[in-house]
Amino acid sequence: MRTLLAVGTVLVLVFCFGDVYSDATAAKPTIQNQDYFSLLEKGIEVLLSNVSSTQSLSQLSNLASLFPAMNVQNVQKILHSLNVPIPSGPQFNATLKLLQSTGQSVASKFTSGQKSYKMLSPACSSAMGMLGSQFLAQKQWALKMVDSWGKPRAGLLEGNVKWRGMYDECMNTVAEIDGKVVFEPNSCGVNIPTSISGPSGNVNIVIRMCLPSVCTGGDPYFIADSILALIPTTPPLTANFGWCQEEPEYDLRTTITICVCGAFLALMTLATLFDVFVVRQQQKKTTKTPIETEFNKNGIIPVTVIGEGNSPQNVEDNSPVKNGTIQTNGYSIDNVPAVETKYTGLCSKLLLSFSVWTNGRKLLSAKQTGGTMGAINGIRFLSMTWVILGHTYIFLLLQGALVNTAPFASQMLKRRSFMAITNALLSVDTFFTLSGLLVAYVFMKEMKREKGRINWFMFYFHRFWRLTPPYMMVMMLDIVLFRYLGDGPMWSVTGLETDYCKDSWWTNLIYVNNLVKTDKMCFGWSWYLANDMQFYVISPIILVPLYFSKKIGSAIAVLFLLGTTIASGVISKTYELPSTQYSMVPNPHSGDYFEKYYIKPYCRMGPYIIGMMTGYILYRTKGKYNMKPPVSLFIWIVMTTLACLVIYGVYDETSGKTAMSVNVAALYNAVHKTLWGVCVSWVIFACVTGNGGYINTILSWSPFVPLGRLTYCAYLVHPIIIFVYIRSLRQAVYATDFVMIYQFLGHLVTAYGVAFVVSLTFESPMMGLERAIFRRGKKKNQ
Repeated sequence: MRTLLAVGTVLVLVFCFGDVYSDATAAKPTIQNQDYFSLLEKGIEVLLSNVSSTQSLSQLSNLASLFPAMNVQNVQKILHSLNVPIPSGPQFNATLKLLQSTGQSVASKFTSGQKSYKMLSPACSSAMGMLGSQFLAQKQWALKMVDSWGKPRAGLLEGNVKWRGMYDECMNTVAEIDGKVVFEPNSCGVNIPTSISGPSGNVNIVIRMCLPSVCTGGDPYFIADSILALIPTTPPLTANFGWCQEEPEYDLRTTITICVCGAFLALMTLATLFDVFVVRQQQKKTTKTPIETEFNKNGIIPVTVIGEGNSPQNVEDNSPVKNGTIQTNGYSIDNVPAVETKYTGLCSKLLLSFSVWTNGRKLLSAKQTGGTMGAINGIRFLSMTWVILGHTYIFLLLQGALVNTAPFASQMLKRRSFMAITNALLSVDTFFTLSGLLVAYVFMKEMKREKGRINWFMFYFHRFWRLTPPYMMVMMLDIVLFRYLGDGPMWSVTGLETDYCKDSWWTNLIYVNNLVKTDKMCFGWSWYLANDMQFYVISPIILVPLYFSKKIGSAIAVLFLLGTTIASGVISKTYELPSTQYSMVPNPHSGDYFEKYYIKPYCRMGPYIIGMMTGYILYRTKGKYNMKPPVSLFIWIVMTTLACLVIYGVYDETSGKTAMSVNVAALYNAVHKTLWGVCVSWVIFACVTGNGGYINTILSWSPFVPLGRLTYCAYLVHPIIIFVYIRSLRQAVYATDFVMIYQFLGHLVTAYGVAFVVSLTFESPMMGLERAIFRRGKKKNQ
């Protein structure tokens, strides 16, 4: 309560002095032979009463001129009236000088604050006067508005610099005078730069204020400056910009997006009703249920390992499987026994592609056929959890959502075990490795069956069609509808993307957003999809020669690998990049790490090439390779050691102990991603060839099948979910191990839940449309 009264008193003083001094017709009162103690007494009475009258404001304004005019006689009179013994001699004179200098400083502070206050808009100035008078009258709604302001909190030096106040207390307040609502409250904020040093430069303080809604534009800025002028700091504190909460408008893009989503919902509803009440009823009456055998059509090579969804990767195998194929994703939705009904026309199939009942069963199925590369499902899901774990920490830190940002980051980075999260960036290289492996494996099987021929149109079309519809739909929802998903003191009414991506959205559509307009990158985490698509486009340069000649193809692959290694090292050395993006060692070039190195295809292709070579080896060995247990154990030890070196090798720099030299950092940046791809490739090779033991058993666990199928959509939506949570926070989070684990699990479960809905809405129907249009799933007569 004392803090509230102190803040409120300062606030009211500014409002009152501003009202008096902003009046051009009001003359500044002069103080001559007056009773200073009497004047002080009157000032206190005014503060405890309603100050709406001009006469009271004039009396209160005299206080601003009282202290500089203080003299010996007036001080003695005041002390005498207060029954305080009057000192004499040098001590009294020194005290008087201190009082006079302090009074002059106070007066100058008030004068500075008045200059800022005079710049308020007339409507805001009037509303603030009402707020001040009602606060002094101790009206409940005025007390709530002032109480909801952000106030200095403990932990300023530890990163607690965003004083959010009480957003809901402010927004739910009803400002009434004599039963009439005089204005609506609104949450505003100001940014205040300081000279306090933080991990990433000088600290900026953000303060939220509950102001009348008529205070817009520069009003929050001027109000903040008028109050900051009263704080005696060197240099003086000033706000550099201010803003107020606004309601997002429903514009044309919003209308279009809602209509598109409504169309999908209508199709899904109609298709599900048709499926359940018409087609299924017809199937019950039919006794003949022939099983359609899935044969992948020439050129259809569906691989996007970050989440295969329900797209089959069919590859031939010599194992005794009924349909003659194995599924690299553990289960193909096209191999579900299909009941022959009269609803086999194109229109029926197109409609049934949107059936929630059918698509939901396929997505959640955990069936695995014999000869399956089941370990890929476990690797895919665990890698996705690694991505979400890393983003849980990184986004909270970068968004300033923690009370204890500085000590928590310092404490975590000094933990050796935390390197597994700091280096969570390697999880993306796992996906690159898996993608390259599956592309090569399926390509070789297809080439063999078709005797060296590939339908190149379908090769590229299927890939584009597999990735793009859900990608573009989720990006559209992110750009247009994110702003409507929440509110709060840190919420942005313009959404997550800058200027609605109007200048850069097309770079995402053609998968060049990691090369073009990277300073305006839209849907920032989609840089991975651009790289993966680019690798897929150029993969035949390696795969075609490799199919016809092992030596020539291997030589081309080695040249590509050598090129990406040299490019990574040269770029790292040229820009003097650190070995890791997150480190306690200050590096002026850390800002170039992401844009110059991390997202560039010529720096990221190493694991993809390693994956392609592993896929080729699995094709040549037909998934069978006998290895003596001691040899297998030795390789497991070597690969485990290598993986630990890659993850923990930069601990000294990350923890701030010792920074790598530019040359050593360049070497690490050149090879560590490729070496990680080698480790991942060994795990897959060992599991497929029967040398995986319990690791293969764990990674092939059947629940990983549907989870792996949803990974692509989970990757698309999980940053949106995390950002909605962070920006909706009413108060900052105090980070502890338990809190972070709890948040990670919440983000993980929510991401996969939303991914299931997104897959049902945008992904599965698109794959169903492709099968219906191109007659996929029909047995090929040879």
